[in-house]
Amino acid sequence: MTNETPESPALLDWAVESVLERWPAASEALIGFRVGCIGCQLSAFHTLREVAMIYGLSAADLLREIHLATRGSSTSGNTVAFEQGEV
Repeated sequence: MTNETPESPALLDWAVESVLERWPAASEALIGFRVGCIGCQLSAFHTLREVAMIYGLSAADLLREIHLATRGSSTSGNTVAFEQGEV
């Protein structure tokens, strides 16, 4: 597992399913954008970059909203540091 954070541009290359497994609260951002990723069989294959392109979203806005939705969340007991950078 890498040290990626929800605001990291590298996260755009992660499959939606991987993002949701690591940061379940990211689902709030996806729901807010009204994308059909939650429960979609293709979420294991589509990256956040592809989701932004398919739905005509700004990738930077998508990352920012995921960052805000997951602020303060943790995975496997490890708190993720969110205040490291800007998109």
